[in-house]
Amino acid sequence: MGGKHIKTPDLSVGFHVWGCEFTPTTLKHYFDGKLVHTFDATKLQHGDGNVWLTMIAAGMGGTKSVDDKQLPAAAEFDYVRVFLPTAKALAAESAPPAEKLPVK
Repeated sequence: MGGKHIKTPDLSVGFHVWGCEFTPTTLKHYFDGKLVHTFDATKLQHGDGNVWLTMIAAGMGGTKSVDDKQLPAAAEFDYVRVFLPTAKALAAESAPPAEKLPVK
């Protein structure tokens, strides 16, 4: 899947809103309400999932090492909210674009 570095303000100053929208066709990542990354979710395995909150820093995505001096001592999560898409929203995403619909 790869990785992408998202430029952020100093995260230790206050709380921020991170978002992820996972549908059968797209995976979208948001930071403070702004879309920052979109990925083709048809390349991913679909099924039950888990929400995992962590502050683990690991050598992923080609990182050779992690400088522990650059890390915070703790991560604090104010709350987590999970939404499930409605059947209508899922149907709308998988529908063909309007310009390709047959004209009657």
